[in-house]
This record gives sequence, structure tokens and C-alpha cells, in this order.
Amino acid sequence: MSFSRQSYGQEFIRFLKHPEQLPNASPETQDLMVRIARRQGLLARLGDELRKRKLLDTCPPRLKRQFEGAFAIAQVHARMLRWEVNRIQRATQDCPGPLVLLKGAAYLLGGHDWARERLVSDVDILVDRSCLPCIEKGLKEHGWEAIKLDEYDQRYYRDWMHEIPPLRHSYRATEVDVHHNILPPTGRRRPDPQRLLKDATPLPGDELRLATLCPADMVLHNTAHLFQDGDFRSGLRQLLDLDGMLTTFSKADGFWENLRDRSQDMDLVRPLYYGLLMASRILQTPIPPKIIEDMNQISGPNPLLRAVMVHLMGQLLIPTHPDKTNRTAAMAGWLLYLRSHWLRMPPLLLARHLWIKGRRKNPGKRQTTV
Repeated sequence: MSFSRQSYGQEFIRFLKHPEQLPNASPETQDLMVRIARRQGLLARLGDELRKRKLLDTCPPRLKRQFEGAFAIAQVHARMLRWEVNRIQRATQDCPGPLVLLKGAAYLLGGHDWARERLVSDVDILVDRSCLPCIEKGLKEHGWEAIKLDEYDQRYYRDWMHEIPPLRHSYRATEVDVHHNILPPTGRRRPDPQRLLKDATPLPGDELRLATLCPADMVLHNTAHLFQDGDFRSGLRQLLDLDGMLTTFSKADGFWENLRDRSQDMDLVRPLYYGLLMASRILQTPIPPKIIEDMNQISGPNPLLRAVMVHLMGQLLIPTHPDKTNRTAAMAGWLLYLRSHWLRMPPLLLARHLWIKGRRKNPGKRQTTV
């Protein structure tokens, strides 16, 4: 099977949705799909789709070994995550309020089927802003260190962002991001963190205050992170998370109407609209057309902006060939990066921030100190 340059990603998504076709594909196609999956952090996910259909044993041995290796890596990630969350609980046991897990930690510890083989790189938690000093003190006393200690970076995080500077454990090198909201307080959209915390869902059987966002807020955080904050580094994986959430949570009566109303309450209609639109177009996620139309009527973009955004987001959400440079995708990423900063800060603050960052040497380098 041969592909045009534009179809590599679409073919990969097709195999994700219809994995039964992969065992009978040509060796060249199987090799390319494995390489794309590995680059996207989705190799274990692809293998799990085959395993759930009891098709793993129908794969050629060399392909099956790739999936078995990916499963082993995913299991290591899951064990690491559970241990780190346990250590975070222990370090902050004297602090009041819940620890609300976000993103991968919430999906895995929440036991969601779509996240069964998901890779995680760090732990994200949401806490009440008043608890930040206690949380940070407890973590630092138990081995975590601030990664960004430059005076400007400290101010950037503490005054303008929705999280404190990232913390890395001095021995295990694992990172924890402590949030007090899901979007920056200086941004155009400002969801209410108190409502996020108040409506959080406690993890079953947990006596140490662990929780996750409620289903609607979990969806809104996913779409805000991807389509408002502009983090497309693992865009397809996040879109698959969204697909899993919508498919699972929509089984509850009234979910779609609750999600629509909650997005208005949280001022997150536009990113939710983009998320629903792209999930339905790229992954064929079953979403009631009326819900997408409602989102469009409430706070949708004009037709020209929608067309531009769909094109740019599609360039980053659909994978490219692992060996080929895609200048169109690179340009789309740069434009969406600028957009995310424009939405994150007022114009004067943004101009000052970019000027300062541009003058500094090695602006991307992180420093760790005790």
C-alpha cells in the first residue's frame, strides 16, 4: 500500500479506529504505522485496540513484539504515576483541601478504559490557591525542587500563570505541576477555580482527599488546554482522550446539555466548540449535531476564522510522516503558538514578556538547584 504525503496521518487514524485491518496490511505499512504510533506516544494504545478485540495474536511476531514492549513501558508509567501520587499525598498530608488530579493522572487513576495504556510524563494537580504555600512547602521538604528559579520566571509563574513553577524530585527526576486554575488569570477566559474544586469527584475508596474534575469539567479542561492554551505537542493523544471522555460520559442522561451549560458558566464555550468540531471531523466522535450548532450560536467564530482554525488545527492534530519535514505543519504550529500567547496575556503585558524573553540568553534552558 502506498500513501500520498497528506494521507499518512489519516491512515494511522483509520487503523486506530479499525485496528482489525492492521494485521493484514503490508509489512511496510505496519512498520510506518508503528513508527507514527511511537512518535505520537500511542503505540500501546494501538496495541490495546487490537488486544481488546482479541486480535493481538493475529499480528506477525515482529509486530506483536513491538506492542508487547509498548505495553511494558505503559505499565512502568502507570506504576510510576501511582507511586508519585502516593508520595505527593504523603508530602502534603498536613495541607487542607482536596488534591484534584488532572489530565493523565486523572484518567489513569480514575480507571477510565480509554486511558488504560496511556503514557504520562508528569503529575498535574489542582488545589485551592490559599493552599499553595503549604503544598509547595510540603513538596520541597520531601525532595522536590523548583525547576525555574530565575527572578523573572518566578514572577511570571506566580503573578501571571495558573500554576507555580514546576517542581522536580531531586532523586526520581519526576515532575509535579501544581495548579490553582486551569487557565492563566491574565487570559481572555477565566474559569472559576472554586467551582472546579467544589464539584470535583472524589476517587472511590480514597480516604486521602484525592479527586478528579467532574465529567463536564474534565472535558472542558481538555479542550481549554488544547484549543485555548494551545499545547499541541501531543495533540492527537489529547484529541483521543476527548473522544474517550465524550463516548464514555455521554452514556449518562443529560450529559450533553449539562456540558453545554457548564461551558457557558465557565466561559469556555469557544474552546469546547473547537474540540467538538475537531473530534467529530477527525475521529468521527458521535456528537449530536445540535450540540455543536448550539456552541456555534453561543460563541462560535465567523465562517472565515472557523475555516482558518480548522485548517491550522488539522495540520497539528493529524500526524505527519516521522521522517519528513512538514513546513505547513511547522507554520501552523507557529501561528497557533502566537495565538495562544495572544489569548494568555493582555497586549502590553505580552509585548513586555516577549521583549524580556527575547533578550535573555538560552531562554529555553531550565535550571535546577537545591
